[in-house]
Amino acid sequence: MSSVTARINEIHQPHGGYVRIKDFQCAQTDDGYTLGEENIHPTLVGLAVDYLTRFMLGNDVYNAFDVSLLGAASVGQRKNAERLLSYIRGLDDRSVFCACQVCGYDICARNSPSYFKPVEQICPDIQTIQNIQIMVQRTLSFFEQNGPVIRMGFTFEGGYTQIVDSGDGDYLTANTLWDLKVSTKEPTSKHSLQLLMYYLLGINSIHDEFQKIDYIGIYNPRMNKVYTLEIGMIPEAIMNEVAVDVIGYTHIKDQDGLSVFVDAQHEADDMLPELLNVDAVCAWLKVKRKCVYTMLCEGELVAGKNQYQYGIWKDSVMAYCIRKEVEKSRKRKRWIKACVLAVLLGAVAVYLLFQALEMIG
Repeated sequence: MSSVTARINEIHQPHGGYVRIKDFQCAQTDDGYTLGEENIHPTLVGLAVDYLTRFMLGNDVYNAFDVSLLGAASVGQRKNAERLLSYIRGLDDRSVFCACQVCGYDICARNSPSYFKPVEQICPDIQTIQNIQIMVQRTLSFFEQNGPVIRMGFTFEGGYTQIVDSGDGDYLTANTLWDLKVSTKEPTSKHSLQLLMYYLLGINSIHDEFQKIDYIGIYNPRMNKVYTLEIGMIPEAIMNEVAVDVIGYTHIKDQDGLSVFVDAQHEADDMLPELLNVDAVCAWLKVKRKCVYTMLCEGELVAGKNQYQYGIWKDSVMAYCIRKEVEKSRKRKRWIKACVLAVLLGAVAVYLLFQALEMIG
């Protein structure tokens, strides 16, 4: 099982990405400030901007820096992290300095405690502190104009699958799902896919707020740029492909005319347990054991464990079946289009031939 970002790194997107950055509306703003060079890692700067923004928007400091606290606890330094948090009162220099240090614990929670380095080594200089202050103020101004923010640092309970089991979004306003990126570079297809995955996880979660989302967006306070895309502009076929292939859902919209097939699959697996052995999967897919092992190695199927047994998740087998049927459906459509095009081209060729013969005659 993977987090959203880990899953994105596991897959190969089509050319240009599932959601093309060039389809986003981009707006540049200018507040007259220019950022200087920084002396700590850009990831730490980004985390400090994000968490301080949440704090300034009214989040409790413990909630705003909750991932940092988890990381600190994993290396036995929860008390030191709490001490640093006690100095965070706003956007004064000391608050920003301590925020950068406490963010050094994040890597322990997001990656592994083995990556941990003493946070005392993180010493942002005055230029770095001023940059963070400017970017937080920019973000606060942005949400003042485009908010209010109704949720921050949210997760997607009820929307996760056996393939994607974790991931947390940044900000939610009344009709837009926002991701905060503090980067010197333009967004990539990985960032746009991340937003689409958050949206799909959200509408399948227990949280009703996501049903009202009409846009996905990226705000970059370093570049002072805003990128937005209307959900309705994303083709339904792409939504289905990401939902099934990337996230592992076993339900799709009927863009491909597969509702009957999907219903039949659900009826077939109603009596099966959540975890299946290899023989059961072979019988369901009508393949040999070697083929099942290959699909497991390639990530087509997902193995797991509950408190009783090991096995292959039933939902991953269902997703595989739907994915293959979607591929077959699209191949049929492409074949039909090719045949129609060939007939049209043939008709045009015949017409031109008769015209040429008439001119010769």
